[in-house]
Amino acid sequence: MFHPIIRKMDLDTGRALVREEFFRGHLVRMLTVDGAMESAVYKDKNLRDKPPFYYQESMFSLMAEEEVKDILLIGGGGFTFPRAVLQACPQVRMRVVEIEGAMVDIARECLWFDEIYDREIDKRLFITIGDGFDYLRESDEKYDLIINDAFSGSTQDMGLLMPDTAEAVKERLRPGGRYMINLITSRTGEYAMTGMLQKQILSECFENVELIPVHPDWKAEQRQNYIVIAKLNK
Repeated sequence: MFHPIIRKMDLDTGRALVREEFFRGHLVRMLTVDGAMESAVYKDKNLRDKPPFYYQESMFSLMAEEEVKDILLIGGGGFTFPRAVLQACPQVRMRVVEIEGAMVDIARECLWFDEIYDREIDKRLFITIGDGFDYLRESDEKYDLIINDAFSGSTQDMGLLMPDTAEAVKERLRPGGRYMINLITSRTGEYAMTGMLQKQILSECFENVELIPVHPDWKAEQRQNYIVIAKLNK
């Protein structure tokens, strides 16, 4: 089946492509970078506020377990997760740090993000173009929840998984705040080291650290999305 190409663009982080295709039984506009799925938005206007990826659904559910007002998201991608949060949670203010400025243009021009941007920018939505670690280190803002979803195509930003980042995140969280990471790892086998190291690093700064598989029924050695949650005591 032919899937119309909406836009192509060379970014600093890779080759971006937006096209229409079927995903989870619905027509979506899919943003890929170097062939890896970056973001997707349902074409049906009634579904556009629904996060399309399973890991986003998991983050959204875990986020809702405790009330938050101020969220920092590192890695905006096509801004589908900010859209879902701002539409569902009227009390939330969100700062998005995205290293690739063209992503904002792609989201607005191809992924219907203008429907949110024009109403919420500089009111409940704040966008910083730059490096996530630099923002953590230089900002003096405090947050209830910080989310690390920084990828270049299918490659995780490993620089944001280092001890310095964990310490910087802790400084930016309010008491009782949470740090959430979309992490690619496994429970056992050759891919498990990423998760083990991240839990060890975060345990030096946070009282409670959990790794939650997005697909708990998958085999332990299968590489998949895990949601890492690190929490400060109040």
